Amino acid sequence: MNNNILLVLQVIASALAGGLIFIVYLMPRLNKLSFEQAVLPMLLLQVYRFTALTLLVSGQVDSNIPQSALSQIAWGDYASAVIALVAAFVVWRRGRLSVPLIWLFVVVTIVDLMNVTRIIFDINFFSFYIGSTWTFMMWYLPWLVISLFYILYRLLNKSKRA
Repeated sequence: MNNNILLVLQVIASALAGGLIFIVYLMPRLNKLSFEQAVLPMLLLQVYRFTALTLLVSGQVDSNIPQSALSQIAWGDYASAVIALVAAFVVWRRGRLSVPLIWLFVVVTIVDLMNVTRIIFDINFFSFYIGSTWTFMMWYLPWLVISLFYILYRLLNKSKRA
């Protein structure tokens, strides 16, 4: 069977399971918390996007994958991770720049995800050997998307709760 189909099936199953876990167990609890208390763990989950730098480690993925594509994926994720870490620290300290930093994180992350999606299709990424990236896509990516949407949800509803 085609690698793309296999991965899509796995990501869909993971996203559905993660979405159900989030909606049934996590979201009701997070919604009772203050904006800062609810968004902080979602930002910290995003910090682990630094793992995408593994794509640049020699021997981790197929050497035939264009280096420019790998660099864009890895450094885009790293940029989002760093912004998430800074935003998380400022949220934790209840700094006045919390909301602007979270918005910056959301915008950078959405742009990065759009760019990564374009790259994946342009180079047929999943036809190459991608090592542990396969597991990342299956387990971690759905949680990144879920947490991103929750952060956006809390940002958009922040003024309604105040």
